[in-house]
Amino acid sequence: MYLRTARSLYLRNARLLYLHNARSLYLRNARSL
Repeated sequence: MYLRTARSLYLRNARLLYLHNARSLYLRNARSL
């Protein structure tokens, strides 16, 4: 039970981090254009 919850939290954090990184990269590229 604990492992499944920890894994779901890890996956959710990884997805949020990926979205944040993608958005920051997009904004940086748009600003440099």
